[in-house]
Amino acid sequence: MGLQQVLQLWEDPATAPTLTWWANVVTDAGHHGGGPGSQMARDSLRQSDARLVAFLDHLDRLGVLHEVTFLLTADHGFEGTDPSVTGSWTPALESLGIPYRDEGPGFVYLL
Repeated sequence: MGLQQVLQLWEDPATAPTLTWWANVVTDAGHHGGGPGSQMARDSLRQSDARLVAFLDHLDRLGVLHEVTFLLTADHGFEGTDPSVTGSWTPALESLGIPYRDEGPGFVYLL
């Protein structure tokens, strides 16, 4: 769903959905397309910020900005890897003293 669709969903607060999931993939595409630190990546961050500001401004004009709860997430960071950096999460996880399941790179579940 893009910015225009989100703005259309929120044209009237009385008919707006109770839950809206807006997946803004601009930053992911920019980083994959140009690489970490590239002009394309930086432009994608600015574009993503501008889209969020446009939606927040829209809600503010409707007078409902302070009645809406936001949860902002990201799927992952994007940085080049250094192959000389190795290690294990095991010592840090075990020091927590809580059960966990390590399913492989990037998939650690706290139980």
